[in-house]
This record gives sequence, C-alpha cells and structure tokens, in this order.
Amino acid sequence: LEKVPVAGRIAGFNRQQPGSGIPMHTDGNNMWLTCQVGVSVPDGKAWIEVGGQRHVYANGQPVLYDTTFPHETFNEAETADRVVLHVDF
Repeated sequence: LEKVPVAGRIAGFNRQQPGSGIPMHTDGNNMWLTCQVGVSVPDGKAWIEVGGQRHVYANGQPVLYDTTFPHETFNEAETADRVVLHVDF
C-alpha cells in the first residue's frame, strides 16, 4: 500500500469487545472510502450505522462506506468480540 499514491491509508484488523462501541463521529475527509469485512462476528449482534442506516455485520460480508457521513459502531454481544478486516482506500 505504501507504493500506491493517495491510496491505502490503513489496512488491518479491528477488534471490538462485547458491550462496547465507537460513538457517532465523522472523519471530515472525503479522500477515501472504508471497507470492513466480517472475520469473526457475533451473529446479529454487531453493527455499524452510517448516515442513519444500520448495517449488521456478518462473517465474510463487506460493508463499504464514506467516513464523511456520521457513523458509529456497537457490539451488543455479551461474550464474543467483533473482528473485522478494515481497509481504507
């Protein structure tokens, strides 16, 4: 990713513990999009809301969104972490 001009800002895995979330925010930069793919997701318990639309994470399923829209996440599971592959491009 380092050799691609104005591309991949970040790539890695994001883990969210049970009962935790990231509060509503915007990134204020419309230079990239974010893609997250469920790697280990508690069934029906973890979600992201972007621009007023809620998407429930599922293993193997991508969610593509523009971080200039207000967004937040939450993991409602009691015991399972939510793990997603996160790529900004």
